[in-house]
Amino acid sequence: MAHDVNIATIAAKIGHPARAAMLDQLLATPVCTAGQLAQAAVVSRSVASQHLGILVEGGLVTVTAVGRHRWYRLASAEVADVLEALAALLRHTVRPLCVKSRKGRPCGPPGPAMITSRAGWAWSLPTPWCGAAW
Repeated sequence: MAHDVNIATIAAKIGHPARAAMLDQLLATPVCTAGQLAQAAVVSRSVASQHLGILVEGGLVTVTAVGRHRWYRLASAEVADVLEALAALLRHTVRPLCVKSRKGRPCGPPGPAMITSRAGWAWSLPTPWCGAAW
């Protein structure tokens, strides 16, 4: 790997849930307004604007002003390829977390969804109780 590539920096830009939702929306709908992306990310327009600024600054998204609208799109086909590759990777690696123990161990069959709180606790919904000590 090249020494000048900082994966953590770009991963941090992609990894925020609101920004990830916006990027996912741009994969599905190639050109969107900030309002559409805010709605997709379930955030206010002002919060969306901050996140979009980070994505534009990071080179992941471009913006074009047309009249009073600002249209956002993925910056390149390479960005789309990376997002699709990450989605494919997640489909094959994400396992539900143990709800009772909160230890992050797989519990039951592979599951698609994981919710992480601001405190760092993670839950998978739905997942069966595994009987681990709380």
